[in-house]
Amino acid sequence: MPQTITSTVNRPSWVDLASADAAASREFYAKLFGWQVDVNPDPQYGGYGLARLGRSDAAGIGPKMDPNAPTAWNLYIGSDDLEDLAGRVTANGGTVVMPPFDVGDQGRMAVFQDPAGAFISAWQGTRMGGFQTDAPNSFGWAELNARGVDRALPFYRSVFGWSTKASPMGEGQPDYNEFQIDGQSVAGAWEMNPQIPAEVPSYWQVYFAVDDVEAAYKKALEVNPNSADAYNGLATVYNAQKKFDEAAEASTQAQKLSAAAPGGAAGGGNASTVFNQGVIAWNAGRIADAKKQFEEAIKIDPKLAEAHYWLGMANLNEGKMPDAAEHFEEYLKLAPDGQFAEQAKGILTQIKK
Repeated sequence: MPQTITSTVNRPSWVDLASADAAASREFYAKLFGWQVDVNPDPQYGGYGLARLGRSDAAGIGPKMDPNAPTAWNLYIGSDDLEDLAGRVTANGGTVVMPPFDVGDQGRMAVFQDPAGAFISAWQGTRMGGFQTDAPNSFGWAELNARGVDRALPFYRSVFGWSTKASPMGEGQPDYNEFQIDGQSVAGAWEMNPQIPAEVPSYWQVYFAVDDVEAAYKKALEVNPNSADAYNGLATVYNAQKKFDEAAEASTQAQKLSAAAPGGAAGGGNASTVFNQGVIAWNAGRIADAKKQFEEAIKIDPKLAEAHYWLGMANLNEGKMPDAAEHFEEYLKLAPDGQFAEQAKGILTQIKK
């Protein structure tokens, strides 16, 4: 096996997907990223597929072992001594979920949980070292979304020897933290958005590098035309590019697909999708259309805080001060430390004068 592109000790070294339908996942990513995915025929590997980009190892795809677990990408940090690493995890408030164990003759792995609740794995390779490429369509970044990121940062500093660099992200938003080794950023972390449902635990999110984000979303839709997530992503790209008509069209498609999916709301999609469509309409100057979308989002999910904030703004725009105040107050109840908390407080002060 060729050598990995750099030392992986205490750095992201591998990612793999635990899927409810590994065959479908292999087909999707092969078409999306141009991967060649070969399943190891040895039964001890449980149908694990190795994805290669050219002749270089890029990722793994296999069936999930726990039927109750979600389909998710897993992040591995490289190690040269898993037993010592497991000891540091425990000493710093983490949990050893799966102690170090052999994975055939490929290497050894372990699974940990940080103090904020996110799972992270570690890999000590023998035959299989880790990533062999940093080309487009391979691993690009990993990011911790944590409920209580301040509990997680000291853990990662102590366990992996990472330093942290905090960057302000604007008024009302949490800092973005970069984990670094010798001044080089290797991963990120920040406080989870309070809009994410309470049942979603802290988690590590994996990103893949591409040459063109817009083209990647379009390719994803060629592979799976029924992906509401891909349409939402494309809408976000168009919105950032100020292509508001294209953004609205993509968001409308996402809304239709979300409504048709199991659990989709009768009103026309999930609350976040409807809300995003309202934001796009607002940015395009179609305030009346935006207001309707914010109202619909709140009907679907009355606890969607940002929809209350923007509905308050829409009512403020129309001079309907009591209605505006009601939604700003509701926003502050739901997200007292949210992105727009200071703005909402300031507007309420002016309304009540």
